[in-house]
Amino acid sequence: MMTRSLLVASLFSTLLVNTAQAAFVTMQFSGVVTNSPVSGLASGTVLTGSYTFDALQPDQRPGSSTLGSYDFVSGSVSIGGSTFQMTPRDHPSLFIGETGSIKVDTGTTSFVAESYTVAAELDGGPIDGYTLNTMSFGATSSPDYFTPLCLPVGGFCFTRSRVLDDDQLVVDELPLGDFESSFFSLELSSASGGALVTGTLDTLAPSAVPLPAAVWLFGSALLGLGVARRRR
Repeated sequence: MMTRSLLVASLFSTLLVNTAQAAFVTMQFSGVVTNSPVSGLASGTVLTGSYTFDALQPDQRPGSSTLGSYDFVSGSVSIGGSTFQMTPRDHPSLFIGETGSIKVDTGTTSFVAESYTVAAELDGGPIDGYTLNTMSFGATSSPDYFTPLCLPVGGFCFTRSRVLDDDQLVVDELPLGDFESSFFSLELSSASGGALVTGTLDTLAPSAVPLPAAVWLFGSALLGLGVARRRR
């Protein structure tokens, strides 16, 4: 009986270690269409979605302290009654605007803008004869937003507080109101041509992710063995 308990405990510990090696975070986002040539995605249409990434993954641009580039694992977006899967690229994306990645851009001076951008390829549809191909969303602040502010006495200058402290992944709610603007854009195509749907992002925050069911299963089994031993 002791051997069996030790075996279950060992398996449980191994599972916990393997789980800890990957810290998956799921971010949820929502927004509203503000400009669209597609009737099925008229102004005021609500967009919702989520994407999951490993918070322990390394920055694909380790040599830069102001630009971070990361990959997400999976995601989806729902709009106009349809749901589209967000597809990451096969290789890390290192440049702003490439698909399948998360970009965190911060500046070293008060005249450099900040931005947080997620870009992805989409699979699903169509809507009103259009197929959604790619999307991007996030928040940004222009250089003017960080113009130094000086006190009238003493000549002391202060820079407005930055939203992003560094180029690391954001795992908490992104305060969109602290940026100058938030956005999303959808690129569509059809037999007659392409279309661009744009809008504003309202929320970008993490969702609670429960422990994998296997962890609870092993934990329950281990607890059950302990109770059985005490009864004997």
